[in-house]
Amino acid sequence: MSLIMIQCLNILLIYPSIFLINSAFNTLQQLANFNHHSTDLTFYTDGSV
Repeated sequence: MSLIMIQCLNILLIYPSIFLINSAFNTLQQLANFNHHSTDLTFYTDGSV
């Protein structure tokens, strides 16, 4: 029983960290996309913005 409980604890600890890493990666991707679009905007407006 203790081995099963340890495995359950490992799953509970591993999955939230994977979820946090994925959400952080998605946030970085969204920021990169936003920065890319904003640089395109400044490029098309000849840097006046």
